[in-house]
This record gives sequence, structure tokens and C-alpha cells, in this order.
Amino acid sequence: MLKLSEPLCLAAGLILAAIGLAVPAEAHSVTYVSGKGTDLNDCSSPAKPCRTFQRAINQIPSGGEVKALDPADYSPVTLHYPITITGVPGRVLIPTAATR
Repeated sequence: MLKLSEPLCLAAGLILAAIGLAVPAEAHSVTYVSGKGTDLNDCSSPAKPCRTFQRAINQIPSGGEVKALDPADYSPVTLHYPITITGVPGRVLIPTAATR
């Protein structure tokens, strides 16, 4: 019978835990939000945007980007790692005096 030492078991457990905490391979580095989106979407494209920033942020790894497709109330967010939030080129996200 093979006996595993305690340090070896601990190391194997830590490796398995790290694999479980890793960002899934299908995670997207860019996600999309829209006032017309739904949080049932995976946020992976402009055709499948999420409704809230928090849902979109939860789908990307550290350093990822969330692109807002239109101006909307996207609700507050909690950030646990660095990300970028941008708009889509050609869209005005914050109304100015000239566009109100």
C-alpha cells in the first residue's frame, strides 16, 4: 500500500485548491454591458451584454475590460482587482451640455 506523507498531501491539496480558484479557461478578457442587456447573459459580446457592471466584472480576470455600449444606470460595483471600464468608440456615455 502506498502511504503519502503529510507534506505531500498538503501540497496536493493546495494545488487542487488553486486549480479550483483559477479563472475558467472560457473567461473573457472583455465583457459588455448595456441598459438593454440582461444579467442572464455571459457578457461576452455586444450581442449578449449584461445589465450591470458587477455581473460583467465577475466574468473577467484581473486586468480585463468592461465596455459600456450605452449610457444607463449600471448599479454600484465592488472591485477586488484592477480592471478597465470604457465606452464603445463612437458612443457618448456621459451627456454633455451640447448633447442634453
